[in-house]
Amino acid sequence: MAKKLVLAHGFLGFGAINILGWELAAYFRGVATAIDPSKLTVIQHAVPPAGSVKARADDLAGYLLRADVSSPEDELYFIAHSMGGLDVRQALQAYPELASRTRALVTIATPHRGSGVADRVLALTLANQPINPMLKAFLPSMDNGLTDLSTQACQDFNAHCPDVDGIHYYCIAGHANKAPAQLTGPLRLIAQLGAIDAEPCDGLVTMASAIRPGWERLPDWELDHVAQVGWYTDISIDRLQAIFDDSRERAHIDRYMALVALITGESETEFRTG
Repeated sequence: MAKKLVLAHGFLGFGAINILGWELAAYFRGVATAIDPSKLTVIQHAVPPAGSVKARADDLAGYLLRADVSSPEDELYFIAHSMGGLDVRQALQAYPELASRTRALVTIATPHRGSGVADRVLALTLANQPINPMLKAFLPSMDNGLTDLSTQACQDFNAHCPDVDGIHYYCIAGHANKAPAQLTGPLRLIAQLGAIDAEPCDGLVTMASAIRPGWERLPDWELDHVAQVGWYTDISIDRLQAIFDDSRERAHIDRYMALVALITGESETEFRTG
């Protein structure tokens, strides 16, 4: 039996980019490299970036159920960001053989109740607008993925995708516009576009949508949507001057290592590389 951590990325995301065995970049920045692979296997599978929840869930489940990836004796622990949380919920409900080996799911800023930003983008760009053909040519499944993030689609999804017994579900909500935090850069404009800036949100998902009734709610993260996975939009002179200050990066890794320890029951000292 082996414990395996699965990191599920969000809309337009990716898994990891590796060159000659070295991780060049990852959606969950730096998380996998902070874990000793001999102690805990980390899986960063890339699903169709703009696909529907069903397409992404089927892809994820198909990969995880491969004999060379996991076995019925393994214990799987999921950490999912944004749309990735919906993908995992769908996969666990649709594939009992995957659910049977799953012990826990943590969703971070997953729009369980939908995203006002998706609603607005759909209304503006995908309803017979000139940009629609261009978007479809660039990402053929873009409208499917966005539609599944809409408020109505998530309401329907919740009605038909119940939680699976025997799995511990956790949720984390993020905010970056509730004092003293401040949304910066493009995420502030996106929040305004989606008309979600008047309530606590991370720029893309409101706190209310990220909280799933009946799940264990972990402490909120005072971070915007991209900072939650270790990427940042607040490029400024101050940030450039602080390029050699890795305190923010350390805090990011610390958050995830504490989360991994919580859901797996393992001590950080057992699996953390540094």
